[in-house]
Amino acid sequence: MTSIVFTADDAYLRYIPCSFAQLARSGRKAESVVLVAPPTLSNDVRIQIEDAAANHGINLRIKIAFELERLYSGALIDDYWYMSTSKLFLADLLPDLDDLL
Repeated sequence: MTSIVFTADDAYLRYIPCSFAQLARSGRKAESVVLVAPPTLSNDVRIQIEDAAANHGINLRIKIAFELERLYSGALIDDYWYMSTSKLFLADLLPDLDDLL
């Protein structure tokens, strides 16, 4: 399965719809887009992101990164570091994807 994966902290989540617009304009095709989001994702922002994906014909799956707490062994880390380094654990967070580059 070909998927494009985004990770975002709370500060960047509001820009994800812009990324979807750019992705749609680029003509790049993927079976799905996966958004790895922090557990603090608000319902209002989630709705905005889902609406933007639907408007651009993007098959979106949102993965809330609850598992990062376990993977980081309860380390006290801020939201930015939490999500920016989540890319290191994508294989654990998204085991259904065959390849991650």
